Amino acid sequence: VARSRRRKRRSRDRVEVMSGLSDKHLAEIGRLIVRWSLLEERVATALGILLRLDTRQSLALTLPIRSFRSRLDALSGLIEQSAFDLYRERFTPLKNEISRLYRIRNALAHRPWFASGDEELYSFDLDPNNLPFHPAEQWTLGELREAARSIQDVDHRLEQFVDDCLPKMDELRERFKMDH
Repeated sequence: VARSRRRKRRSRDRVEVMSGLSDKHLAEIGRLIVRWSLLEERVATALGILLRLDTRQSLALTLPIRSFRSRLDALSGLIEQSAFDLYRERFTPLKNEISRLYRIRNALAHRPWFASGDEELYSFDLDPNNLPFHPAEQWTLGELREAARSIQDVDHRLEQFVDDCLPKMDELRERFKMDH
């Protein structure tokens, strides 16, 4: 009986947290999370593309890598070990921006459902752009839209980076074949 009462209270608490989010806020959070999923897919497939794997091989490589952070680290490792300095220099700020946006996405995707009214839980600062890191109901629509646009921008930049990097990766592959 005590457990069922606790569950009901928790459920009621969640409804109260949800009531602090307008339909527009929920829509913008949804847009941000969908854009994030596209970026996450791009990170996963970039590894296979740069290695010139077909779709089945690429999925076999990336699906067992469960966490996003591990996939990003694998892509970073490939760039660090095989790309020219120019590409390493271009990838580092891109990776940092992806990591920053990952923290924002996680804050918005997970924290609103666990909000307790304790402001201390949300007292992080996400420099360099100073986007807020507080409960979703405190984000303005403009901040949510800007974060979603930033994710979309980074997705396009990563796509362009992979396209630019491919010829150099092919060149390295050919050199390796000739040397061995």
